[in-house]
Amino acid sequence: MNKFKSSIIIFVLTPILFFAQNKEVDVDSLYNEARQLYSAKQYDSALSLTRDALFLTPEYHEIRVFQIQLEQDNEQLENAEKDINYLLSKSNTLEVKPSVLKQIVRYTAKEKLLAFHNQVGTYYTADVDYNLSLAEALLSFQESHEAKRILDTIQTAALTHTQNYRLQDLLKRMKANQIGVNYEFISFLKAYPINKSWNGVSLDYTRFIGKHAITARAVYSDRFNKDGILYELEGYPVFSKKLYSYVSINASGSDFFQNFGGSLSLYYSIKNIIEMEAGFRYLEFDSGSFFTPVIGATKYMGRFYVNGRAYIGPREKRKINTELSAQHAILFKRRWRLCFYTIGYWYFTR
Repeated sequence: MNKFKSSIIIFVLTPILFFAQNKEVDVDSLYNEARQLYSAKQYDSALSLTRDALFLTPEYHEIRVFQIQLEQDNEQLENAEKDINYLLSKSNTLEVKPSVLKQIVRYTAKEKLLAFHNQVGTYYTADVDYNLSLAEALLSFQESHEAKRILDTIQTAALTHTQNYRLQDLLKRMKANQIGVNYEFISFLKAYPINKSWNGVSLDYTRFIGKHAITARAVYSDRFNKDGILYELEGYPVFSKKLYSYVSINASGSDFFQNFGGSLSLYYSIKNIIEMEAGFRYLEFDSGSFFTPVIGATKYMGRFYVNGRAYIGPREKRKINTELSAQHAILFKRRWRLCFYTIGYWYFTR
């Protein structure tokens, strides 16, 4: 009798185990094939396979995260919301966080963004990355007041370099119109024949248009017992989160300022921590014109950033002039949002 029971148990369990093994192999095969189709940019076919795989094993979270990516790339944001909420219901807030951040900046309607925030916001109330992404999305809908309220909650938090970089960028975009005043003091060593220090004051007006900025500036300076005014117009076109440019034209009728000038630089951000610069400066005087190539790098360190720049001197092509400067930004809570000062040292090789 015992032998009969044993044979029955073996007979029943063996097909079940065999089916489970085949099921696991089939799901992994579907997942791998979906990834291959994704690499080939066949998104619809890849999405069909991930749905088949999740029908067999709905708890396979890695496949669901990949499916969210497919849905977002196909602008199927409602389906992505369902999958995100499913993972959050399983307490996988960290696993799904990259998908949530990507989802926030995908919306083209403010109402849908706020509806999604109402669904998932409670999971990320104190999350800095979530709040930064939400504020950025709100600014794209011109909701500066609500974005400011969110940013004010994270200004005193301990931020990483990347988070601080994003915060500073968002703060600059908070106001569509900005006015700035700058004072410049230049002193010379005893080895130079110039004994009197140079002083300069500039007044500028900046208008933000989306992520782009246009600035008009007037610079007053006294040099060599003379004074004059330089007029500048500059812009900062933004091409992507990592690439933007600086374009400037200027003119003056004074003796020591250039008659006309132009500048162009491209800036590329590496992980939002270091910015690399490449460009040129062009100056035209009564005595001649000068074209100066420029390369530089900027390192962000909390509320400080250090900028280094090198360029070929205009008078002697073999002479390399280097400029090093440190800039400290101070944040305020009210109308005066940002103030900074610069300390620099310029060295001219011979």
